[in-house]
Amino acid sequence: MFGRIGLMRLLRLTNSNDTNANVSRDVNKAAVGERVLSAAVGEPVETTIRTIWPSPDLPGLIDKWIRRYEPDMVFFLVSSYWFTYASIPTKIERKWGPIGPPIARAGIKIAGHRTIANNAAFRKLRAAAVSTIGGDPFFTPEEVVRCVEDCLGTIVAFEDVAVVVRGPRIPFAPEGSAAAKRIAEERRQFVHRSVEKLCAQLHVEYTGWDSALAPQDDSSGLQGDFVHMNASLHAHQGEFEGQAMVRAWRTLKRG
Repeated sequence: MFGRIGLMRLLRLTNSNDTNANVSRDVNKAAVGERVLSAAVGEPVETTIRTIWPSPDLPGLIDKWIRRYEPDMVFFLVSSYWFTYASIPTKIERKWGPIGPPIARAGIKIAGHRTIANNAAFRKLRAAAVSTIGGDPFFTPEEVVRCVEDCLGTIVAFEDVAVVVRGPRIPFAPEGSAAAKRIAEERRQFVHRSVEKLCAQLHVEYTGWDSALAPQDDSSGLQGDFVHMNASLHAHQGEFEGQAMVRAWRTLKRG
């Protein structure tokens, strides 16, 4: 439908790792993946990045973005942060009645400062809070799977657009107990297997992560906030995602 001579347009529906200022642009996984894809197709790749959240309005936003940017390929990232990260502000907002929302907003504002989020003392305080107050994931695994299904239904309606889905990589439970980490991994596996099956039904390229590739305690590739990737992991992920995009492009080209 879209395609243009001499240029491939890529729409990356992703998370804040692709725009994180702590990692230089040239080694960011979005840039690495773009170079891998460009080398394979023999054309420059123009990437548009949109960070996404699995809310009910996301399928409609994706439809608008595809019509606006006219991509030849859509990369869709399913983040385990959405459904495994124990958010203290989210639990406070949901469970503490009228005083919950303002307290939650204040907590989000404090944690949003980069120097605070990467501070070891802050992480210890957060770990203590998780063990006492607890935290709630932003979404349930079932909510995420339903949203992904609706989003992919929107994307594949554009028949000439190649699609690649990257599944959830590791569970986010760095400060949690062994039981919390086990539950987070079970959630990740549920979404991983469900989206993998959905992509197979839709004939969409899926790049997932099994337990061997995503051990529960693998935080060695993360920055000090234990959420965002460091430069080394960006390089690895960019290559991995780039190869998946190449496979999706070759599949569409053969079709």
